[in-house]
Amino acid sequence: LIEFFQGYLCELFGINHSSIVPRWLSVLPIVVYLVARKRKGHKWRIRALQEAELKLIHRYFLLSQFCDWNTQTMVNQFTKLARKSGEDGLMFPFEDIRDIALNKNRTVELHDYQFLSEVWFATKVLMPERTYIFHERKPQVDHIFPLALHGDDDYREAVDILWNFQPVPADLNNYKRATHPKDFFQSEDGKKYFEKYDFLPSLDSVEWDNHERFIAGREERMRNQFKAKYDIQIKSISTTRNSDSM
Repeated sequence: LIEFFQGYLCELFGINHSSIVPRWLSVLPIVVYLVARKRKGHKWRIRALQEAELKLIHRYFLLSQFCDWNTQTMVNQFTKLARKSGEDGLMFPFEDIRDIALNKNRTVELHDYQFLSEVWFATKVLMPERTYIFHERKPQVDHIFPLALHGDDDYREAVDILWNFQPVPADLNNYKRATHPKDFFQSEDGKKYFEKYDFLPSLDSVEWDNHERFIAGREERMRNQFKAKYDIQIKSISTTRNSDSM
């Protein structure tokens, strides 16, 4: 248990609060897998596993959270497979688990609506090196283009989205407030915070001139990073329709 919480959740994802993980039951197969490997004398510490082994665990962890592979029946079946693979010293049985989820009428591909519905978790796994600072049980997250920058509802709706979010140090959220982000990062006091943000364009980019252009560019970079890091594509409606028509 310590290895899972410390070695996996904390060290690899920077998860420091129980509320970040939306579906705790579905982590059980990973815990059982590591315990089974340890009891049978196989490598079991997270840092001892090879990249290919970790990637399968990552894929299960993320898809089980976003796609709601979380019923007791499903988790019992997953756990049985995980225990057997662990005892035999095999890689985590992601494909077999995926087939069970599919047979239980769960989605096995990650879609926009699923990713965006778990915004704290999604933001965290996109930026695992950034630690959430919690205030009143909520993580400190900055809207890079601030909600209060313009007064109209269309603007606020457009910028109140994951692609415009950044976990920030506790003192920064109030300090930045309603300042245009380009002006803030070019100011004498604000420029020192530029490196504390991820997926930003250079300050001479035209993306800063329009919030929709900025969010579209950052969204593309974040999607690409998620695919490269976890080998999972976040499918948009247009992507799904195109693949269905082929």
